[in-house]
Amino acid sequence: MPLSGLALVSKRNKPLLVVPVGGPPATSPEEERDRAVELHLTVHASLDVVDEKAAAGPHAAGPYLGLLTLVGRHATFAFVGPTGVKAVAVVDAEAEPVPRDAEMRAVLAALYQAYADWTCDPFVTGDGSEEDPVPTPESSGYVALARRLARIAQMPVGGAA
Repeated sequence: MPLSGLALVSKRNKPLLVVPVGGPPATSPEEERDRAVELHLTVHASLDVVDEKAAAGPHAAGPYLGLLTLVGRHATFAFVGPTGVKAVAVVDAEAEPVPRDAEMRAVLAALYQAYADWTCDPFVTGDGSEEDPVPTPESSGYVALARRLARIAQMPVGGAA
């Protein structure tokens, strides 16, 4: 089950970063846009479930919430960090084999840690709001964050040994 996308969402459900990963390259700008929109919708569809599970209290699995939703051909998994920022992974639900919780936990923890490390950079500036800083190509340290996201996207998921 290959990764289709990675997302970071603020505690107020504002998308901080939504990155399509994996799959064949888009053949046109319209196809690329459609994939990005589908990824955004899938992430947003899972946020209500994230909020319900997070509000229910601590879990046996810690901040890892596990499988959240199946939307279309996508399955979503989530991790809520101590700051309330949510790391969401979207995987292709039609591909085999199904990812193990340990694999998804590792991917989401790495995604959250990459964001946490980026925000701890003393030169990172927010977007002017009191919300969590939003990574943009113009922001300090973005290239290092993008490289870490590329490595996270290559992590084995779905029974790959």
